[in-house]
Amino acid sequence: MTKAVETKKVAGALNEVEVLVKLRAPLIYVVTSEESRFISSFVEEIAKPLKKEVYLWSGYQGLVKYGTEQEIDRATGEFDKSWNPSLALKMIRDQQKSSKSSAGTIYIMRDMHTVFTEPIPRQIRDMISILSDKDNPKTIIITAPELGYAGASGTRSPGLPATLEKDTAVVDFDLMDRAALKNKLTDEILPSQIADKKSFKKSFSQYELDEQEVDEVAKALQ
Repeated sequence: MTKAVETKKVAGALNEVEVLVKLRAPLIYVVTSEESRFISSFVEEIAKPLKKEVYLWSGYQGLVKYGTEQEIDRATGEFDKSWNPSLALKMIRDQQKSSKSSAGTIYIMRDMHTVFTEPIPRQIRDMISILSDKDNPKTIIITAPELGYAGASGTRSPGLPATLEKDTAVVDFDLMDRAALKNKLTDEILPSQIADKKSFKKSFSQYELDEQEVDEVAKALQ
């Protein structure tokens, strides 16, 4: 796959998510192994231009405002104990916009598929009309490396819980191919390790890596 095709696919996935958010889609399931990359791209290219507030959730950390997740071990204060998925959903249901300038709120639920046992799917379904409120729109985005969920017995099942199939939009956010990884290495990651970025772009030698070795690094990261 060429870099142009890869970029087009990723842009297409982000465009799809943007359209869904603009349409006030209540529930989006993003299949990706690049959680951090998706989240940062989503915030910069979609949430900020649309003036959306963004919160992150995980089964360990609970609900935290985007940008503070590296500073907080577990949520406290108004989001105390929100690592509990049912309690987190209640908080999402009841939360109001923090300011008049906000155009709504996005909740990115990292690996929530691991707690998709009843009654969680039913609880989400009962929130759909609230999430779609035009005066206080909210969208739940689930990020996971696979389209599946943990069944009641602990076994994994493919697809979505039947309770949520009708109300969930699924988007694939693909991995970078080798060309895109190589470009990121040479344009962003490696130059950030040295002070003289201009010299680096002229030659790989300052980092003691030639072009073939950079290609091998990109191959290993796939």
